[in-house]
Amino acid sequence: MTGRRMISFAVRVTGLLLSVFVAADAAATGLLAPGSRPNVIVIMTDDLDEMLLETAVNAGFMPVLEQTFLAAGTTMTSSFVTNSLCCPSRATFLTGQYSHNHGVLTNESPYGFHALDDSSTLATWLTDAGYLTGFVGKYLNGYWGRKDLDGDGVFTPPAETRYVPPGWYQWQGLIDPTTYDMYGYYILNGVAGTAEWYPDRYQTEVLAEKAIGFIDAVEAQNDGAPFFLWVSTLAPHSERSAETLVCSIDTGSKLVDINSVRAASAYLGTAASKILPKTQSFNETNIDDKPAWLRNFAPRQLNAQDIACIEQSFRGKLESLRSVDDLIGEVLAALERNGETSGTVLMFTSDNGYLYGQHRLNQKLYAYEETIRVPLYIRDLSVTTARAEDLTVLNNDLAPTITELAGAAPVLAVDGRSLLPLFADVRPSAWRKRFL
Repeated sequence: MTGRRMISFAVRVTGLLLSVFVAADAAATGLLAPGSRPNVIVIMTDDLDEMLLETAVNAGFMPVLEQTFLAAGTTMTSSFVTNSLCCPSRATFLTGQYSHNHGVLTNESPYGFHALDDSSTLATWLTDAGYLTGFVGKYLNGYWGRKDLDGDGVFTPPAETRYVPPGWYQWQGLIDPTTYDMYGYYILNGVAGTAEWYPDRYQTEVLAEKAIGFIDAVEAQNDGAPFFLWVSTLAPHSERSAETLVCSIDTGSKLVDINSVRAASAYLGTAASKILPKTQSFNETNIDDKPAWLRNFAPRQLNAQDIACIEQSFRGKLESLRSVDDLIGEVLAALERNGETSGTVLMFTSDNGYLYGQHRLNQKLYAYEETIRVPLYIRDLSVTTARAEDLTVLNNDLAPTITELAGAAPVLAVDGRSLLPLFADVRPSAWRKRFL
């Protein structure tokens, strides 16, 4: 999983996955050629760090991910985001730019969702290149523009603020603030122009349904056109709802609330026996060598109650990942059903990592490796052999990589670079040594 610690994973193969992969060329190890115009699907999770994913895989919670990405395709072992916060990171994915260039600096207005000029993004570039584009899930924080309550405690989206960003052929976007509820949320159906309310269906399962609905629809309507699909889950991010607040930790300078993460009913409690890994930086005894902001924010060590609170959140996130694994499997099944397993590139990543008590912190944002290093797997579904790439790659690189695969070009001046040279027989003689 990480560059320092590669793990052998037991492969649990289902009949479906066998049928998807047996016809592929076992000798292939790279991506499709630049400009080959494959379908591209990006599955992006929220707050998924490598330690959490590694724990989930070792627990047997991610069998489809194991077979799809770890037993084949490429693991980027040194993959980083350049701003470890949801909204700026997602804007970087869409533009290939650093935050100071695309202007999205935080999750909140005026430097959040509204700061992005979305008239030129990965979606518009691919649409101009003839791709059918689809979005499902969490967009940028603050999407929808208002957080109005009508007095009954339930968010009701006002019709006049319905907004579909440019470049999307189909749009199924979670509406803030209900994005952060695994039950009881709105999704804007961009085609119908309606906000659909889901009071009692688990969010990740509905996003999977929307994703396969997109694949089925575009293949039925225009089987000859390539498509791009961005599936963006809230899981394993914690929930917003007040009723899910389970505990707080006392950093010594302030109380930090930790919300629980509800899994689908079938997976509730399945991680109850899992232990939070304690790395060398966990709950450090002495932080005199750390910056002043950290010494002031967390002047004392976490106590047993604090650690139990963090561990409870960690277990909930583990359980929520099981539905993400189901989602991957449903996407694969839809590709097979439509004859699209050959000629499709699948990517799996996260918008940022997370800290679970390392350096006495329980959050993201800070430029510690646990928050900026994220999983990144890239798989041409015709490839059946696994490889690892240890050169440093960034979320800035995904937009230029996808546009080059599509035979398009970014309209903006991107700060990232295409990753396709890393899949060539000869590795590039020069690659980045550092990043901002």
